[in-house]
Amino acid sequence: VGRGISPFESGFFGIDTIESGFRFTEALEMLLQGLTTDRLTHRGDFYHLNGVPMELKCVQKPYPPLWYGIAGERSQIIAAEYGMNVIGLGANDFVKNLVVAFKERWEEYEDAPHRANSPVTDPLIGATRPIVVAETDAEAEKLARPAYESWYGNLTYLAGTFGFRQTFAVGDFDEAMGLGAAIVGTPDRVKAALAAQAEECGFNYIVAQLAFGSLSHETEMRSLKLFANEVIPGFQ
Repeated sequence: VGRGISPFESGFFGIDTIESGFRFTEALEMLLQGLTTDRLTHRGDFYHLNGVPMELKCVQKPYPPLWYGIAGERSQIIAAEYGMNVIGLGANDFVKNLVVAFKERWEEYEDAPHRANSPVTDPLIGATRPIVVAETDAEAEKLARPAYESWYGNLTYLAGTFGFRQTFAVGDFDEAMGLGAAIVGTPDRVKAALAAQAEECGFNYIVAQLAFGSLSHETEMRSLKLFANEVIPGFQ
């Protein structure tokens, strides 16, 4: 779940950033109520529902584990308050600081009312990493470089059109490699990088972004097979 990260997107609908935060909180309350009741009635500042039948029931009780993307303090508080797993991205130092801060928030909000119903008791703390695996380091870098540039251009396009620069992702491919924001190479190099990052940053979950930017489907599938067959078996 999430409120979104771009004030420009919500702005197209006439909703400012502050209002979007309140809308998200109210929508989340509605969602959790709908997952745990037979009929959903809600009277809020933005949404009004009257006795809507909730026919589909959750297999997980009381509801499935929730995930939240964290970047700043407010997102960490929401995730800790509601008992969510979390995911972040960016350079190793940035992710490490996120992990430390979220663990502090998790303890701080241990007795939050919303936490009591959460199925998450030991949160997964993840990092997103664009990953390309190939037979040689040189080949992997050759494939990844233009794809990463394409991915970053898409990610920042809207902010750029308004003259703003985002700060949570690294724009230059070589810099991203050096800072740990992207992992590219042979299975052995990728495996070693993941192990080192987990140790350094403290995350316990990885979101392997094996399809991104301008990579061809063939390249993605070859990278995926190498990752599945030669990288994953190295981890418990």
